[in-house]
Amino acid sequence: MSITVPDTCSAIRRILPAPAVGAGYAVGNRPADTYLAAIGQTAAQALHADSSDVIAATLRPGG
Repeated sequence: MSITVPDTCSAIRRILPAPAVGAGYAVGNRPADTYLAAIGQTAAQALHADSSDVIAATLRPGG
């Protein structure tokens, strides 16, 4: 007997709790917006920005 992918996915959904939605985006969006405003770029332009630069821009006074 073989299990198809949809059968496997629905079985996993029955076992695992629903993921929390919203907190990750909310927590990550503010630092990203602060960083983009500080460097004057779009998200597409800053796609490969180093995480330490994003964190530093967020931790600056007024950030």
